Amino acid sequence: MHRYLSALVLSAALLTPVAVSAAKDDDDHHRVKRYYDRDNRDWHEWNEREDSAYRRYLQEQHREN
Repeated sequence: MHRYLSALVLSAALLTPVAVSAAKDDDDHHRVKRYYDRDNRDWHEWNEREDSAYRRYLQEQHREN
């Protein structure tokens, strides 16, 4: 019994970094895009709301995106 428990603990210890690395790689695909607003001196996340506001701005300025 002690042998099986030791093998289980050793396997878990060896596989944990592999699982963590795989999870980190998966999260990189969902990275949030941010930009710095020089006028307000703060950071913003580029999301659907920002995209919508930017498209409205372009229409008001009669520009094409």
